[in-house]
Amino acid sequence: MALRTITYQSLLRGASALGGVKYNQMLKETNALLFEYINMALRKGIEGDWWPEYTVVEERYWRDGLWTSGTYPDGTIIYYDTDEVYYENTSGGATSETPSATASDWTEASDFEYYVSMTQMTGTNLATAQTEIDAVKNIYDEDPRQNSTGGYTPIITNNGVQPPIGYDGATVFIEFRSRQDDMSGMVEWDADDTYLVGEYIYYKGTSRAGEAYKVTVNTSAGEDPEDTASSFSQVSMPYLLSTFIKYQALADWLGAGGGGSALGDTQAAVQLQNYLQGKADRALENESWNLRARSAQLTPYGVRN
Repeated sequence: MALRTITYQSLLRGASALGGVKYNQMLKETNALLFEYINMALRKGIEGDWWPEYTVVEERYWRDGLWTSGTYPDGTIIYYDTDEVYYENTSGGATSETPSATASDWTEASDFEYYVSMTQMTGTNLATAQTEIDAVKNIYDEDPRQNSTGGYTPIITNNGVQPPIGYDGATVFIEFRSRQDDMSGMVEWDADDTYLVGEYIYYKGTSRAGEAYKVTVNTSAGEDPEDTASSFSQVSMPYLLSTFIKYQALADWLGAGGGGSALGDTQAAVQLQNYLQGKADRALENESWNLRARSAQLTPYGVRN
């Protein structure tokens, strides 16, 4: 399902307006604080229900996944679809040999622990990395999108997702919430600064105005998402959680002592914080009820279940 999005700037504008502060009067330091609270609210909202926009079903192979051309470390267990067999690298070192019944580096794995890692990838080839798993709703032996089949309650361990005892299928279908960006530490873009891979920036700009970006290539001073687009990846902000995020971020900001003279005395700030927290809770609950209505269910899952 396509994610309906809004700009990151609209979240900042909305949160500041609810607090009685004009966006263009917000200090850079204040924005930095709101960045953190918006990030926390975004995570809380996404974890609040099984939103279709963030819930996916994927077929997975066990352990290190489906074999593709690449180099595999010692002990790797992969599925080789030509033979329809799982093999383990028993060479004592890394190997790029193709698994087969006669390959000296690979031994058929007939007895091994079944699990799918939350960050599973195929061998050492990052280009074939699987979608990272945040939380698992259910597992199935057939595709639930095509078959009315009952699911199994997943077992979550330090290794990842394990099937129930006795399950021995070559693959498993996992219904899960995908892992989202953690934008903690995001800063407003500055032409004099350089940014490293994995960092996050808020860029006002012109044609790409008011958006959050993840740095994908180390930058030099002055490089921005407009002129060096290949070095940045835009982080989408969900429309369905926008009302909740605005209320929740501002409530958290006020709870930490934000607001200053624009909000009057401390008692007024506390009263406004409580009011906004109530509005945030109801906004998230309303979205959960709307989800139930769209899917013809009568009761909500409940917030953060």
